Amino acid sequence: MPPLRLMILGTGSMAHSHADAYAAMEGVEMVAACDAIPETLSLFAEKYGIERRFLSLDEAIAWGGFDAVSNVTPD
Repeated sequence: MPPLRLMILGTGSMAHSHADAYAAMEGVEMVAACDAIPETLSLFAEKYGIERRFLSLDEAIAWGGFDAVSNVTPD
């Protein structure tokens, strides 16, 4: 079975807890990250080895290379 291709939406402090959990799961691959703050996005993506980065959800949806999204945006 191919891995679940996951995008992280929102890359602030809480996203690190989510990414750590996903990284420990067999069959899950974090393929993209999306955040409106370029610096936060870059640091997060570098830490987790995520190559695809988007500054808007519209751009990410247009790309479409993910199966699921973990929404870690503020309440």
